[in-house]
Amino acid sequence: MEKNLEKIRIVNVRIFYFKIYLNVFLAAFLSSFQANAQDEGFHYGGKFGIGESTVSSKSFATVNSKLMLSGGITADHYFNEYLGLGMDFLLISKGAKVDGFETTYDLLGNPKNHTYQSTYQLFYTEIPLMVKLRANLGGFYPKVFAGPSANFKLSASETRVFDEPEYEANHGYSLQKLDNTSTAEYAMNYGAGVDIPDRNDRVYFVELKISRSMNYFAKINAQEVKSNYYGIFAGYKF
Repeated sequence: MEKNLEKIRIVNVRIFYFKIYLNVFLAAFLSSFQANAQDEGFHYGGKFGIGESTVSSKSFATVNSKLMLSGGITADHYFNEYLGLGMDFLLISKGAKVDGFETTYDLLGNPKNHTYQSTYQLFYTEIPLMVKLRANLGGFYPKVFAGPSANFKLSASETRVFDEPEYEANHGYSLQKLDNTSTAEYAMNYGAGVDIPDRNDRVYFVELKISRSMNYFAKINAQEVKSNYYGIFAGYKF
């Protein structure tokens, strides 16, 4: 019963996000025909990001960050010089490294701990929709932005490496598929940056973005696990 309710909730959220994205795209596309200035109207291009990602869960004692990489298509529409809406379609690699141990017992019942490090590797498509506010400082446009993101899982795996070579040979594993994972992840994104238009109607930009998950991507050891990251993004738009 609980699983069915979760599936219905995910479907309803997907429909809600789809309607929002479709309406925003159509509004930006239609109004772009009226744009005749580089600081207004519809712009699109590419962006690339690099940063650090991590996961949070009550079941993890020690969590280490992992490299985050992202790239894809970006688009926005500015209704005037200061207010706009932006939407991206990104591929993102994220995850974390978690330290832990397994306990075994000998014939006399004495316990022995075997320490390991697990690397969680997550690949997602990320579709954020953000409100953008900016100011004109003599051709430079500092900005802030915030909004939700719908992220869809491409793959989720775990690699576990034990410190003891003999135990590792029998119990370690690489890129094992994670069970009990969610198909969709929803996050809140926010950050700041600067847009720099040139005379050829191109816009170069640099952004610092933080993403915090609003739901879990997996259950590990019966505990919910969420993913978060921050990164520096750069790119250009036509």
